[in-house]
Amino acid sequence: MVQYQLTGCDSTATLTALALDSVAPSISAGANVVNISMRIQKFFMDTLFGVIVVDGATNSNDTLCTRSNVLQANLQLLQTNYQTADDTLTANSVGNTLGMSVPVSNVARLKELVDIMTPATQVTLETEIANVKTDSLSNAGTAICGGEAKSFQIDSSTPDKLVRAAVTGDAVAKAAYVEALAKAMAIYMDSTFSSGQANVEFEVPDDAAATVSDAEQVNDLVQKIILQANSLGTTNKLFGATTATGDPVPELTDAGGVKAFHFLHFEVDDVLTFKNTVSIAGGGNIILNFNLIVAGDANPGLDSFKTLGDDLGVAFAV
Repeated sequence: MVQYQLTGCDSTATLTALALDSVAPSISAGANVVNISMRIQKFFMDTLFGVIVVDGATNSNDTLCTRSNVLQANLQLLQTNYQTADDTLTANSVGNTLGMSVPVSNVARLKELVDIMTPATQVTLETEIANVKTDSLSNAGTAICGGEAKSFQIDSSTPDKLVRAAVTGDAVAKAAYVEALAKAMAIYMDSTFSSGQANVEFEVPDDAAATVSDAEQVNDLVQKIILQANSLGTTNKLFGATTATGDPVPELTDAGGVKAFHFLHFEVDDVLTFKNTVSIAGGGNIILNFNLIVAGDANPGLDSFKTLGDDLGVAFAV
């Protein structure tokens, strides 16, 4: 298992709802980090980032990169999987209102005392905590994928689309999506890439392709994932090798044999983390770690997360 920090995807928020209504019980302090699990299929992580490597130089600053928008367009967190964080933020807001140090302990008890806040303040707090979730996901999705300017817009509108067929179909359907997306990404990044081919189901980014060293965070993020793999000794596996010392395996090669298109590949149980540091106004911080955990494609537990929504976030048929 490798844990990647999605550098540049972190965000901050402030909870301002602190108005007392009446009672002030005494509660002791506790830990300030909440880990939130979000399971995502290996298939979609393995087709998220695409790069063109020249002469096998996987560490080159001149490596071109792109990405699909599947994560940004569909990323969600079911409330049941956010509830612990929700309760923790509520409890710490209540505790701070009562003059306690943040973080507080005994979250389960303290969150039930939210009624000491005025009804209007409770509504504000609920809204702010809900916004922490939605804003964290939105900010991370933008930082990872970059919207229409930086990512391929994948058509998933109907069940017959390649991406939907990959979820519900057999190995042939999955291979068809991988090959078509690889070809579309390759020809977008390099118009001379001989095995590249555009596809009407994949709308190309508005911006021209750029290298991993480009100042835009969405490209820099790809480079940082590669650099983290370098430091962990997993670079070749990130580029498709079956072992850490095996040769990288591209999805496509150019006729000249010099250029190769790779998706970045992750392993089951790898974790990609982004965080939101939530400031309790007038108090301390609560850190929410959003952990994207790579799962086997047919893992039935995916249905309890649906990280990529009802259509793409479920366990694969096979």
